Amino acid sequence: MRQGWSCAPGALICPRLRRDSLGCAHSRRPLLIARLASCVVCISAGLAVSQLQAQRPAGLPGRWVGESHCLGVHAACHDEHVVYQIDSTGPRRLTLQGSRVTGRDTVAMGALTCIQSAGQLEAACRIPTGIWRFSLVQGHLEGSLELADSTVMRRVVAYRARPH
Repeated sequence: MRQGWSCAPGALICPRLRRDSLGCAHSRRPLLIARLASCVVCISAGLAVSQLQAQRPAGLPGRWVGESHCLGVHAACHDEHVVYQIDSTGPRRLTLQGSRVTGRDTVAMGALTCIQSAGQLEAACRIPTGIWRFSLVQGHLEGSLELADSTVMRRVVAYRARPH
C-alpha cells in the first residue's frame, strides 16, 4: 500500500474483494449495481422512444395547423392561419381539405387532389394556376404554391395538430 493512502477498515483482510492500484480492496457489488442500473435506464429510455414513435403517425396524412405567407406583391394574397386535413385516398393518392381561420370563423377553401411521392414524404397538388408542393421536414409540413410562370406565391409551415 502507498504511503499517505489508507483503505477502509477491514478492506485488506477480505479475500473475495478486488484490489485497486493502491492495494485497497473493494467489493464488486457497487460496480455490478451501477451497470445494472445503467441497463435499466437505457432499456426504459428505448421503450419510451419507441412508444412515442408508435403514437406519432408517420407521413403526410393527418391534421396540420400553421401559417401561410404571401411572397411578392399579389393584390389578392393575404397571410393566413391555415388548417389542413390530409387523408389517403389510395396508393400514392391524397386529398387535402384546406381551411383558413379568420377571426373566430373558419372558412373552407376547398379540397385538393394530390399525388404522393414514392417515399411518402412529399406530395404535389395541381391547380389551374400552378402547383402546390408539400413535404414533411423534421416533423413539420412545409409547402409552397408555385404559379405557372414558376413564381413562388405562397409558403406554408404547419405542425401536426394534437388529437383531442
